Amino acid sequence: MKKTDFEKSWCTPGTPFCTALCAVAGALIALLWLWLGFWKMLFVVLFAALGGICGGVADKRQAFRDLVNRRFPAKDEPIREENAQEPAGTQEIRKIVKQLKDEGQQTEEERDIPGEE
Repeated sequence: MKKTDFEKSWCTPGTPFCTALCAVAGALIALLWLWLGFWKMLFVVLFAALGGICGGVADKRQAFRDLVNRRFPAKDEPIREENAQEPAGTQEIRKIVKQLKDEGQQTEEERDIPGEE
C-alpha cells in the first residue's frame, strides 16, 4: 500500500497539520487537567497513549518479546550490537571523527591543548 504525501507528513514536525494536531492535543490535555485534576488527567493520558501504542503495533506478542529481550538479554547471551544502547548521535560523531582523520586533521583528544594537563 503506497502512502500519499499527506500520510507521510501528517505527523512530521513543522508541517501545518502537525502544528494544528499538537495544538488540539495540548488543548485537550489542558481541558482534562482543569476538569479532572492533574493525577486523573495523567491517568487518562497514559491509558490513551497505551491504547494508541497497542493499536499501532500489528504483532503485539513479537513486539513485547523484542522489547523484553532488548532490555534484559539472557545471561549466557553476549551483548549484540542491537542490545547495546549508545547515546544518541554516537554514529554521527564517529563519522565526523573518521572524516577528520581521513583529511589529516586532529581531533580534540589528539591535539595538545596548552595550559591543560
